[in-house]
Amino acid sequence: MYYFIYKTTNKINGKYYIGRHSTNKLDDGYFGSGLWVSRSNKKNLEREILLFCDSFEELLEKEKEYIKQNIDNAQCMNFNNSSVGFGSGELNPANRPEEREKRRARMKTNNPMKGKTHSEDAKEKIRQSSIILNQKRKDEGWEFPLEARLKISESRKGKKASEATKEKLSQLRKGKKPQESCTMKGKTHSEDAKEKIRQKALNRQKIECEHCHRLFSPNTYKRWHGDNCKEK
Repeated sequence: MYYFIYKTTNKINGKYYIGRHSTNKLDDGYFGSGLWVSRSNKKNLEREILLFCDSFEELLEKEKEYIKQNIDNAQCMNFNNSSVGFGSGELNPANRPEEREKRRARMKTNNPMKGKTHSEDAKEKIRQSSIILNQKRKDEGWEFPLEARLKISESRKGKKASEATKEKLSQLRKGKKPQESCTMKGKTHSEDAKEKIRQKALNRQKIECEHCHRLFSPNTYKRWHGDNCKEK
């Protein structure tokens, strides 16, 4: 386990954030969990490791020292002059099995939304908020990280929908009209849309197979390479 103090800097305006991190992988792409970091375009951020520590306790003390040294700097985006948040990874109480089980049991009995549904106004607000967020991400060129997509893919391997879920999906599909089940039926993409799709495919991040050392799209790599590569 690595314990270190880091500095995340916006390369455009020079603003920065001081934080601590505990991880088994140094290049895990972590920039911080603060509000300023989460609202920043990750492409404009860079992380610098300022100090390694020998324990989590030392990490907490050193974080306080570094924040105290920087809190009065106009470019510093730390808004608390002391250490905040839990440890990450296994040190975060929320990641402990017993804590997750407690929360799961609590939600079963005290879930305020149990047996209720959102009003139509609330649903529309949620939908509009999602549209605005997705448009903002498109404008900023944001993409879901490849590493995160692969993790989600791995976590879903071997999982199957329950019979009850299958039945719900079946009934839902039966209740749809043919034209509702396929929004593109009888339509074609415009030339601009086709070009955007083509460019996105060309610029898609590729993965190098560790056995044949060629580059492939994530879906091709997952099916035919990696552990499934013929040259393994």
